[in-house]
Amino acid sequence: MLSSADTALVMASLAVKLAMAAAMNRLPRRFEERAKVKVSDQDEGGR
Repeated sequence: MLSSADTALVMASLAVKLAMAAAMNRLPRRFEERAKVKVSDQDEGGR
């Protein structure tokens, strides 16, 4: 049988998994935005 501590651990683990999934989903967009900013900075600097 699960104790309240076990239940809390399972709930915390689930919350971390959901947060990690959300963070990993946002990462590619952030890298694309940074890449676009760097490319536009280089374009302006070369002119």
